[in-house]
Amino acid sequence: MKPQATKNPCGYLFNAIPNNAHGRRFIKTMRADLNREAFGRRILTNGPRRAAERIDGKFQGAYTSTLPQRHATHFRVYLEDHAARKFRGEVWNKVYVAEQQRDEARAALRFETDELECVRVQVMGLEQNLADAQREARSASDQRDTLINAQTENLRALADLATRYAAIPAWIRWLF
Repeated sequence: MKPQATKNPCGYLFNAIPNNAHGRRFIKTMRADLNREAFGRRILTNGPRRAAERIDGKFQGAYTSTLPQRHATHFRVYLEDHAARKFRGEVWNKVYVAEQQRDEARAALRFETDELECVRVQVMGLEQNLADAQREARSASDQRDTLINAQTENLRALADLATRYAAIPAWIRWLF
């Protein structure tokens, strides 16, 4: 049975290359002998992060992914072909664009939600104003009805007085 070729044979290649003269010479030789037209390399550093952060006066977690070379105890070497690197870059660009669009959509949604909340508050204010106006209208209507009833009673009383006054003989009216 024939062994299957992997689609991307490159990646994590060397681990724990010491950060000494021998290890740096090994990396320099690799750099010189590497076919740069087809492959690229990344060198990442490892070592005690907390001690390096304290030495440099950085906050805890400043060196979470990699360290400056001066603090590294050893190196990791990754090789990748340029096509894979380009593909990874395109994928990350698509991810970045998608994240930007998501963030813009969230911001627009927050804006719309804020606008909706403002409209809701305005509607509640208008509903309260309407209820107050209806209450005032009912009160004014009641006052109007009371005033009309009072005026009607006054007119009846005046009509009654006019009828009585008309019933008084003229010579008596003249005395008053």
